[in-house]
Formats: sequence, structure tokens, C-alpha cells
Amino acid sequence: MQPPTPLRRPLRVGVVGQGPWGQRLAARWAAAPGVDWRGAAAPGQRTLEALLDEGLDLALIATEPARHATVAARCLAACGAVFIEKPPALDLDELALIEAAAGRPGRLIGSSVWMAVPWVQAAQRALCAAAPTTAQARLELWRHNPVAPPSGIDELVDLVPHDLLLLHSHTRRLADLAQATRGPSGVEAQLWWAARHGQDDALHAVIDLSWAKPRARGLRLALGSHAQLWAGEAGHQPAEAWVLDANDVAQPIPLAPSPEPLLTERDLVLDALRRADHAQLEAAWAHQRRGVATLAALRSSLAENGARIPIQAPPAPPWTTPPRT
Repeated sequence: MQPPTPLRRPLRVGVVGQGPWGQRLAARWAAAPGVDWRGAAAPGQRTLEALLDEGLDLALIATEPARHATVAARCLAACGAVFIEKPPALDLDELALIEAAAGRPGRLIGSSVWMAVPWVQAAQRALCAAAPTTAQARLELWRHNPVAPPSGIDELVDLVPHDLLLLHSHTRRLADLAQATRGPSGVEAQLWWAARHGQDDALHAVIDLSWAKPRARGLRLALGSHAQLWAGEAGHQPAEAWVLDANDVAQPIPLAPSPEPLLTERDLVLDALRRADHAQLEAAWAHQRRGVATLAALRSSLAENGARIPIQAPPAPPWTTPPRT
């Protein structure tokens, strides 16, 4: 099999959806070197078919999540690849629809912008160094926004994909059980990874999501009663990251300055597409697949009054299934 051919001409890119996030994507991508910006499709402005007639190499999808699957499938029928805002799908049926439309690797890109945030990167490195493989390992994550969202916003759909991405990029294994319960200030999501193959590698994660608490984002790793790591931000204060040394003394983790995370993510995607680096794109998409499976289980749990729901692993993408003989 011949390797994919790198793309040497400018990439023709457009966006579907012109809400606040679609406008933000448009501003960043239209200004990127090597991008031939073809505009936007949005209700009352321009139809999706008119945008796809431009012959796009990449469609950015920033519609409401409930439309991601159908819009992605239509775009994949007409252009080279799609970048789908988080979450890429709401359940495994929608995920299967997108992957069937893609048909081959390297065409699906999910948003992972949070992983370009400096304190998140520092926390990820510290998590890998800590290697929480004990049954007492517990990860606590929180994501709070004090401004009430528009009516009908689902906290799980809107807030939890960021944290699931970090969890799945770290564990590389789908959790076994999911539970979500609603309280007066938001939703608490819990995930359990059971020990496997006789190894003591269980992990428990708790994610606190709220639209009614002061703005804060962060994570804490605890090994039993011992806090191993803390990282995050509160309000508009600078982000911090700390790790405990062998003497239980907190040592700051340096946070290197970086460009705006959206620009970092954009440039990584452009580089992978230009080099036709399907392996990089597929590795990133694997995290998104786990996120969809986990989100679907959490939403089912919330609908069933906090029942613990087994997380169903998504079937392999169609391009990894051996052909029938």
C-alpha cells in the first residue's frame, strides 16, 4: 500500500455554524498561513450545499452537538476531512454514522483544544510521572462557570468532554462504569476503572460540573489520603500546578508560556493534514471515540436517576474491520 501523499497546495477550509464558537474558529482559521478560506454556512446566511460546492479539503463543524453527526456525514460525502467540535457525537449510533461516512482513516478530527492549555499539559506530564496504578488512586476534576447558560443547555454535553479527553489521553482505556447525579449547583459525574488481568490498576474519577459556582477549572490526584498533584485556575487568576515531593512538600510545576490554545490546535491539525499523517489523526480520534462512549453512559445515568451504567465500548471503525471472504 502506498503511503498517503502530502498536500502541497493551500488547504481549502470553511466552517458550518456561525454561533459564538463558529465565529471564533472562523477568525483563527481564516488567518492561518496556507489556508484558502472559503467562508461559512449558517442559517439565514449561506446554505451548507453552497459551501460544499467550494470543494473543501476540510470542513469545520460548529453546529449544536445534536446536528454534528448528520452534518459531518454530509460534509464527508463532499470534502476531504471534517473537524468536529466537542463532543463529536452524542451516542454510539451517531458515532457509527460519522465513521461509516468517513470510510477510511485520516478524515475525522475531534476538538482537543483543552490539551493545548499550559497547565493542563503540565498536569498531564505530572500524571504520567505519578503513574497512579494503585486501587486508591482518585482523580478529581472540576469545571465551573458562574454565568447561567442559555435555556436547554445540557451540562454534560457542554462541559464534560474537556475532562473526558484528559482522562482518556491519560488512561488510554475506557472506564467500566459511569454515574451522573444532579445536585442544586450542577452535575457530578463519576467513572470507575476496574483492575484488569490481576493487576491493581483501578482508578476512580470524579468530575464536578456547575453553572452556579465561581469560575474554576482544575484537577487533583490523590493516592489514598496522599495528594500527589494539584493544577488549575480560579476566576481570572493565573493558572498554577503543584506536585508533592517525597517529603510531602509542594513543588511548583513550571508553566511555559504558549500561544492561544485554539491557534496551537489549529496548527497541529493543519500540519497533520498537510503531511497526510493518518496515524496521528487516528490516535487523536481514538480519544474522541472513548469520550462519546463515556458521555452516552453518563447521560443515560442522569436520565435513570443516577444509576451506575456499564460503558459500552464503541465498535471498531469500519476501516479497521477485516473484509469478509
